[in-house]
This record gives sequence, C-alpha cells and structure tokens, in this order.
Amino acid sequence: MAAGVDGYATVSGAAMRTQSDPQPAERRNAMNAKLLYLIAGLSLVMPLTGFAQSADAKYCATLTKLYRATVPQHSAAMNTVPAAIAKCEAGDYAVGIPVLEKALTNAKVKLPARS
Repeated sequence: MAAGVDGYATVSGAAMRTQSDPQPAERRNAMNAKLLYLIAGLSLVMPLTGFAQSADAKYCATLTKLYRATVPQHSAAMNTVPAAIAKCEAGDYAVGIPVLEKALTNAKVKLPARS
C-alpha cells in the first residue's frame, strides 16, 4: 500500500480510506433508537400474523369437513376442490379457501361464520 493524497491509500490503483470517520454519538443513538422501535414493532406484529394463519387454518379445515360431509362424493364435484383441499393442508389458505367457499355455495350449503 502506498500513501496517497488526503488520507487515502492506493492499492493497485484503487483508492481506499485509511481512517474510518467516526459517527457522531447523536447519529448512532438515533439509529439505535430506530432499530429498537423496529424490533419492538416486529415483536408485536409477528404473533398477530400467527393468529391470522391459525384462524385461516381452522376455517379452511371447517370448510373441508363441511364439504366432505354435505357434498355427495359421486356428484359432479368441481375439479378444483381436491386441489384446494391440498392447498389448505399445505398452508396455502389464500388459494384453498375461496375455491372451497365457491364449491359449497354452488352446492347450496350455508357457509360457516369466519372467526
């Protein structure tokens, strides 16, 4: 490394800063506070997403059970229902629930309350 101009050192023609600029304490404190708020916010939101998934899982399971109990197996069922049930079982409730709701509605079955 060769000494360069203005506190820079050159390595293979590229300039690198030899001294690190210390951040002012105020800037560090502000960044730490923002990080703390972010962590606190995430810790509050994460359980809520788990609750929403849990509610969707229960609703999807209820729709599946209702479909199997009320729609005759020999009926001309929608081809998409088995795939929707598989999606629910895999945790993809956003895809499975609307298909099951439509199949039940088409079969004139009253949908259960969604909690």
